[in-house]
Amino acid sequence: MMAAAGYYVMARDQLQRFRAAVDADGTGEEVVTLVDELAAAGYQIAAHDELKTAPRGFARDHPRIALLRRGGSMASRSWPIAPWMHTVAAVDKVGEAWAGTAAMCGWLDAHVGPSTMAPDERH
Repeated sequence: MMAAAGYYVMARDQLQRFRAAVDADGTGEEVVTLVDELAAAGYQIAAHDELKTAPRGFARDHPRIALLRRGGSMASRSWPIAPWMHTVAAVDKVGEAWAGTAAMCGWLDAHVGPSTMAPDERH
């Protein structure tokens, strides 16, 4: 079972805002701290896709290049099949996992937000 939160796939306008916020020193350092804290707490950090090199307009040695290469930002927790999954404990585990991502999701909402593009124009 997996519980995840974040912006797994971003539309073009979201990706532009994400990269601008990651590039900026204040907001970029803030999201690195959030991602590092989640990883240290056992979350997997992923995106739908990731560039092999720097996105156009960014230096390959940018201090936050790992985040800039991502096409989204999602934190997840996974558990192997276990008896507790068939009990109310599953609700608690998933709720705790989602609660743990609140700061990162708040950052994404504040600095990226929803797409304003029509659905057929997003990718």
